[in-house]
Amino acid sequence: MVKAGERYRHFKGGEYEILEVACNCDNCNQKIVVYKALYDEGKIWVRLLEEFVGFKEIDGEKIKRFVLICEGVINVKIKKLEEGAVVPSYARPGDAGMDIVATSKRVTDKFVEYGTGLSFEVPEGYSMLVFPRSSISKKDLILANSVGVLDSGYRGELLVRFQSMGEDHYEIGERIVQIMILPYPEVKFEEVKELSESVRGVGGFGSTGESNI
Repeated sequence: MVKAGERYRHFKGGEYEILEVACNCDNCNQKIVVYKALYDEGKIWVRLLEEFVGFKEIDGEKIKRFVLICEGVINVKIKKLEEGAVVPSYARPGDAGMDIVATSKRVTDKFVEYGTGLSFEVPEGYSMLVFPRSSISKKDLILANSVGVLDSGYRGELLVRFQSMGEDHYEIGERIVQIMILPYPEVKFEEVKELSESVRGVGGFGSTGESNI
C-alpha cells in the first residue's frame, strides 16, 4: 500500500517522501512509516501505518491525512507474448496516451477483437485505462466498453474489442488504442443519514438546460 520512495502530500500542504515501511519493534503486529519532509531541513517523522493511511476529523469532516503524489515516471513491467508485439510508446513529446499496436485480429458478426501480444504488471495503486485513438472517427468501429480498465492484478494478454459498424477496420500492425496508467485512491464509503447541500442539489439529467422564463 505504502512503499519506500513514494511521495505524499499532507492535508495541510506539506510534501513528504517515504523512507521505509517496517515492523514496530515494540509490537510486531504493527507497521510504522518513516518519512522525510521535502521542505526546510527535511525533518524525519515516524507514524503508525494505520494512522498514516487513515483520516483526521476536522469540524465533523473526515479528511485523509496523506494523499499519494503521482510521480513523473512510473516503472511498469511488460512481457511480450509473441515476437511481433510492440512495446507501447508516445507518438510525440507531451502526449498523455501511449499507442498500442495490434498483433492479431478476430472478426465476428458484431465485434472485432484485437490481440496486442502484451501482458503487463501494473503497480499496486495504479490501473491502466484504455481509450480509443482519434483515428477511430475514420473507422467503422466503436470501442466496446468506451473506456477499458486493466487492474494491477491482471496478468493476461491485453485484448481490445470493438463493435463493428461496417467494413473499415484497423489492420494488424496498426495502432488501435491508446493507454494511460493512473493512480487511484483507496475508497471507503461512509454511510450517513444526510448529505451536505450543494448548488446543484438533486438536479438530474438536463437540469442545467432548464429555463425559468
